[in-house]
Amino acid sequence: NLTGGYDNIFFDFDDTIWPRNDTFDHVGRDNIRLLSKFKKDVVIVSGNTMESVRKHIEESIGDLDSFFTDVWADANTTKMYRGKIVETLDELTLPKGVEDIIKELEKYNVKPVAMRAGSQNITCSKIKPLHKRERVILLDLLNKYLIPLYCKDMNVVARSTGTTTIDIMNQNNDKLVVFHEYSKGLEGCGNFLYIGDEVD
Repeated sequence: NLTGGYDNIFFDFDDTIWPRNDTFDHVGRDNIRLLSKFKKDVVIVSGNTMESVRKHIEESIGDLDSFFTDVWADANTTKMYRGKIVETLDELTLPKGVEDIIKELEKYNVKPVAMRAGSQNITCSKIKPLHKRERVILLDLLNKYLIPLYCKDMNVVARSTGTTTIDIMNQNNDKLVVFHEYSKGLEGCGNFLYIGDEVD
């Protein structure tokens, strides 16, 4: 019994459920089919976009209505259940100033993708794909100049994520926020297991 002894088991998605290397997509599909057999207790928490996670699940099992696993994506901010967006953590949404940062970057042909999912506000903005040197320069520009200019004292930060991406996000955003959502109502902080390729 995989879930025995735990209130919930949390899985990262990229490099855990779904491989980054296309050669092993069949392993990802098998992992998703296995997760689809659980009716509760198993949760996917991903920094990736909901669109990307949803696409891989649909490719693997077809009908999302039969997928009973909670899926948190769009940088951990938005919950999908059985193919429908059911919750957004509003405390992690971003201020309007991020839209000004996006407009500023677009002037230089840098095109961030703003994720909104179930919220009118931006939950996260991703810039990709970037080479290593591009990421270093752009992170410096964002954190030292653009974020202080447009979002001063508003808990906004730019972070390197994955291998080629920068996320503009709420600085309090990490997977622990989702874990806390599931610990509400449990004795103590709950008994959880996290399975992922890294702790982020």
